[in-house]
Amino acid sequence: MKRIRLELKSITDRSYDVLVGRGILASLHSEIQRLGSFSSFGLVTDEVVRPLVAEPLQDQLRSNSIDTTLIALPPGESAKTIGTVLDLCQQLLVHGFDRRSLLLAVGGGVVGDITGFAAAIYMRGIPYIQVPTTLLAQVDSSLGGKTGVD
Repeated sequence: MKRIRLELKSITDRSYDVLVGRGILASLHSEIQRLGSFSSFGLVTDEVVRPLVAEPLQDQLRSNSIDTTLIALPPGESAKTIGTVLDLCQQLLVHGFDRRSLLLAVGGGVVGDITGFAAAIYMRGIPYIQVPTTLLAQVDSSLGGKTGVD
């Protein structure tokens, strides 16, 4: 696995790590534990990625003592709306997520944008990790960190 550190100079330090390599999902639990202690974990995905990547990842995290709540969004660009973001925030409230919760965005660019936007506005901001499953999402989520909806 290769670690690339992107340093963004601003008033505050906005640097972050980008992990690149084969099979790195198998060590995601170690990366999460390295980040610190969280009150709860949300695994946000879409209905297409859910059975292919998200559910096996959820099982792997659980086997390493990271119990996640899986939230599946509708798939596709048409889901990239403020309504979907608000629905996600509502689900976070229902499941008791707080300011010490961590979200994992597992999917393509739509899932990453919706999850990132929701993480930015939920309780004035909670941390999240991008776990992109498409090449375009890998590039988009690793550079710049912008998220948004239509």
